[in-house]
Amino acid sequence: QLPSVCLTPQVFPVDIWIRRQWQQIIATTMDSRKQILEPILESSVWQDIIAQSDSGAALVNKHGTARSAQEAWRLMQLWKISLADVRRQSHFHNVVNNADDLSAFLSWIDSFEKFCDTHGLISLSELVAQVIEKITEGKIRVPQNIVLAGFQMPPPLYSDLISSLKDNSKNLQHFTPPRH
Repeated sequence: QLPSVCLTPQVFPVDIWIRRQWQQIIATTMDSRKQILEPILESSVWQDIIAQSDSGAALVNKHGTARSAQEAWRLMQLWKISLADVRRQSHFHNVVNNADDLSAFLSWIDSFEKFCDTHGLISLSELVAQVIEKITEGKIRVPQNIVLAGFQMPPPLYSDLISSLKDNSKNLQHFTPPRH
C-alpha cells in the first residue's frame, strides 16, 4: 500500500500573490500591457515630479515630501478615497485656509498618473483594484481553497479583494492562530 501524500500548500504574502496574478495576466492573455512600477522606482518618480513642480522648487526636503506623497497616494488607494473627493476637499480647504498644500499634492498626483499612463506603468497600490477587476471578469483563476492569515481589519480595498476571492472560490477560511 502506498503512503498517503499531503500536497504542500502554496503560501504567499498577499502582495506577492497579486504581483504573480498580474504577471500571469500579462504573459497569458496580453490583456494588460501595464508593467508594475516597483516601489523604489515609484519613489524616484515622485521625487522627480516634486522637484520639477513649481510648488516643489521651494521645498527643502524634497525626498521626505516625495515619500509622504507616495504614502498618501497609497493610502488613498487602500482606503478607496476618490480623487474627486480629494479635489472637493481641496476646494473647501483652499477657501477656508487660503493654503495650497493640497492643491500641490493634487498636481503631483496628476503628473504621476500622466507619467504612469505615458510609460505603461501601474503602481502596486493601484494593482489590487485591477486584480479584483480581473477576478470579477474571470481572467484570474482563483484557487478553490484559500486560507487567509492576518486579515483581521483590512482596509476597504483588501476587503473587496477578500470578497472577490470568496465569491470565486469554493472554500475561503480565515486562519486564527491558537492563543497560548
